[in-house]
Amino acid sequence: MVIEVENSDTSIKISKIIEDDYNSYKNKMKLLYTLISLFVQYKILKDYIFSPNTITYEVFMFILFVQLGLTIIFYLVYRGNLYPHFNEFIFLNTDRIILQIKEFDSIRNEIIIFPNDILKIYIKRREEVFRYSNKIPDEEYMVIKFKTKQDVFSWGFKIPLEEAEKIKNVIDNYLNNLA
Repeated sequence: MVIEVENSDTSIKISKIIEDDYNSYKNKMKLLYTLISLFVQYKILKDYIFSPNTITYEVFMFILFVQLGLTIIFYLVYRGNLYPHFNEFIFLNTDRIILQIKEFDSIRNEIIIFPNDILKIYIKRREEVFRYSNKIPDEEYMVIKFKTKQDVFSWGFKIPLEEAEKIKNVIDNYLNNLA
């Protein structure tokens, strides 16, 4: 994870880039998928390889069905856990703050906040041993919170607290200079 702060005359860009973490996650999932697929296929085929039984059309279709099921399950698990590996950006302008989450090159989520609407910026970390639950949205695990008049918006998935403090100070200083 690389966190960069770019200052220009009229704006600030804060980015969290996760290229290496994503590649590591992708390689681990490929390895896990391959190992489980080989194990399951071996368990199915061992009766037909080490016995006089022949592989029939029905057995072949069953093997393909099992492999398709494994592929779908792994794809859903892979996509479901991909959220922490997206790149995140904050664009601070004089008239608005843009919180952006990019999935590779496409924008997955973009929130526009006006500086006058911000009531409070704070840091809140949620840590649990077992993170994955359908009842808790991913935004709860983002560290930096922007409390506005309407809602609370979050940014910074799995950012260390020291980095979150630095980013919060940069945002606070920029907003104080606007006032």
